[in-house]
Amino acid sequence: MDDGVAFTAFVPVGSIARGRELSERGLGRTISCGLCHGEDLQGNGDIPAIAGRSPMHNARQLMEYRGGMRNGPMARGMIEVAEELSDADVIAISAYIASLPPN
Repeated sequence: MDDGVAFTAFVPVGSIARGRELSERGLGRTISCGLCHGEDLQGNGDIPAIAGRSPMHNARQLMEYRGGMRNGPMARGMIEVAEELSDADVIAISAYIASLPPN
């Protein structure tokens, strides 16, 4: 990764804080991202790192899981994770995990 490359994503005020809560505690809508992706979201075995990835990438992935467009063997767990998320939840989670340092 090139340390000189950055992206800016404009999200509603409070999105990163809300995304942190959803990512860490689930808030009855999902489960903690760290349970599978590792405590620092840097990956865990076959489960990929998600910290620091583009917020658009993160949102697209969550929406594709939620909509059933991704349905391979490794996707099954994520489909359950994403199925109850609203669009605002997807934006918040995507903004938060994008704000973290990449591996």
